[in-house]
Amino acid sequence: MNEIKRIAALVCLFALSASAWASGGYIYDASGSVSLAEGKGAPRWAKINDTVTSGTVIRTGKASHAVLKFEDGQVVSLQADTTFQIRKYDYFPMNPSENSILFSMFKGGTRFITGMIGKEKPVAFRLATPDATVGIHGTDFIVVIASNGTRSQVVSGSISLTNAAGTTTLTAGQTALTSSATALTATVPASSVPAGTFGQLNAIALPAATPGAIPAAGTGALLSGIAPNTATAATATAGTTATTTAAAGNAAAAGTAAGSAGGAAAGGAGIAAVATAGAGISATTIAIGVAAAAGVAAIVNASSTTSH
Repeated sequence: MNEIKRIAALVCLFALSASAWASGGYIYDASGSVSLAEGKGAPRWAKINDTVTSGTVIRTGKASHAVLKFEDGQVVSLQADTTFQIRKYDYFPMNPSENSILFSMFKGGTRFITGMIGKEKPVAFRLATPDATVGIHGTDFIVVIASNGTRSQVVSGSISLTNAAGTTTLTAGQTALTSSATALTATVPASSVPAGTFGQLNAIALPAATPGAIPAAGTGALLSGIAPNTATAATATAGTTATTTAAAGNAAAAGTAAGSAGGAAAGGAGIAAVATAGAGISATTIAIGVAAAAGVAAIVNASSTTSH
């Protein structure tokens, strides 16, 4: 009986580990033209509940928007004409020190509401833009790339924007402009921000930033019936290389700046997240766990035979 219990425990352990290996998010809500491209693969139109993981590029067309939700509860909304990439997303509920988020924006506007990763380990979150890298401190914030630079607004919490000129910290209610990658981010009065800059993002309804399982991929309706513009999407994907290179130094600096905020991981919260996400473990994940358990069982049986 003890051996059976031990095997069952190992099944759960392997299942949870496997689910972390495949961590990611999904299209929670969207309208209009929204396309996805994974790695070097051809872009395709998105469906509600489509899975998004490390390497996925999401693009919204005119009069369109998308809302992404991740396993740790992180929420990201994209306004029209936005190109956004999930460069890295790793979520290990039982080992928060290994969690990591790295997003990139290339055009358009996005809003971010922190999930468990950012709450437990703020330094684990980074957002690279053409003009600065953003770090967080338990936050709800908006970033919009405009013709004259990048505009940021903090709804709650605080953020740091780092580039070659240094680091600027914004707190709740503050707005700022980063005019270039070599200009220090400067706070500006809200009255100086062009009308409508943050309007579309503020109008998009968002879910609560609570951990949860990813739904079955692609179970929602197709958002558009016209094939995506392969050439345009491929160009956007290829363009990540240049922006990634330009942002590399900013990302490192942002990590250092955000590190000062620190924050010890809350073990209890991590365990609660696992309990919430556990209900959504996929058949593949369970199969991995069962296979592992079968191997353990074989070893146990062999050991029992030897001992007799």
